[in-house]
Amino acid sequence: MPKLKNASGKDMFGHPVRKRVDRHERALAKMDKATFQARAARLKFVDSMLGDTWMAGSLEPVFVFQRSQLGLYQCGIHFYNYAYPAFIERVFHNFMVSKGLEKEANRGAQATIKYCRKHQLVNEFLLEKFDRLRQIRNPFVHNKPFDYPFTLSQRLVLEQLPPDDLLEKDAKEALSLMYTFLFTRL
Repeated sequence: MPKLKNASGKDMFGHPVRKRVDRHERALAKMDKATFQARAARLKFVDSMLGDTWMAGSLEPVFVFQRSQLGLYQCGIHFYNYAYPAFIERVFHNFMVSKGLEKEANRGAQATIKYCRKHQLVNEFLLEKFDRLRQIRNPFVHNKPFDYPFTLSQRLVLEQLPPDDLLEKDAKEALSLMYTFLFTRL
């Protein structure tokens, strides 16, 4: 038997018929409403740093760069752990290869930083910032002992911040560093 649609939008007692909302859509709408102000503030932060900037090159860093802007806004604070360091590592790798140092470039971020420091190839300030970002990212990517000073647990105790606030602070520092690397000639 075919279902009859209620054209009036009311039940047989004259009350409005409530449209059922999928529980997933309801949860997303609730999250959107709860996080709107924070996401708007993040978007303003990203926009204040860069505005309308175009980038060309191989697709990987372009993709990471574009997604990093979107990531801080949409995904928020957790996206930085993968995207921003990946972009900066690629910049470092390309820099090393351009200097004929492909062997050194393929040894990883820590070895690259150490080599650049030893041979004074990159400003020490940028190396320090990148090394800190690398240390903070490592516990998310590699198994580290509990007492490793850059685990989220250790840093929460030291900095006395809620986890989301600490991760957002890290994300802003990482995004700032990524933009610095983008516009700095190494």
